[in-house]
Amino acid sequence: MYEISTKKLFLWIKDIKNSSQDIDNFYLLLDLLGGISKGDLIFLKINHQEKVKLNIDLHSLKKKWAEHIQFSKPIQYITGSSYWRNFKFELTTDVLIPRVETEQIVEIATDLMGSKDQKVIFADLGTGSGSIAISLVVENKNWTGLATDIDMNALNIAQKNYQKISSYSDINFYCGNW
Repeated sequence: MYEISTKKLFLWIKDIKNSSQDIDNFYLLLDLLGGISKGDLIFLKINHQEKVKLNIDLHSLKKKWAEHIQFSKPIQYITGSSYWRNFKFELTTDVLIPRVETEQIVEIATDLMGSKDQKVIFADLGTGSGSIAISLVVENKNWTGLATDIDMNALNIAQKNYQKISSYSDINFYCGNW
């Protein structure tokens, strides 16, 4: 953990806001990499503290922000993680960033099957980070998934995410072409 001056952090935030840069991505960077959420920042304004703890030093955070601005690199790839549904997924450039639209797939599949008590076996073809398969089995305890991807690196990311998010063993991972 790194302690920095709260005043220094808020001055940087003010600079970002004044320069009309993408403030939502900035807050995402602070949350995913720095370990401080927008809610934490609001709390800091109300209950002022001299110092704030971050997961990374301020200089490194600024370098990561500059990388995002200069190269238009998504924050999720810079931080190696993304929030999606109720989970935090590990990411690399080997997988796509889970999008809000992808949540509809989970909702449609759940709605189509009806009762959550029904036993279901499904296949997630091109699983990537595993977001769909993991969400389906975590949210539907009687479901079993077969998650496949042609890229072993992507499959490794999906398996890591599954191990971090779920203690069950109801997804089998396979490397191969559909």
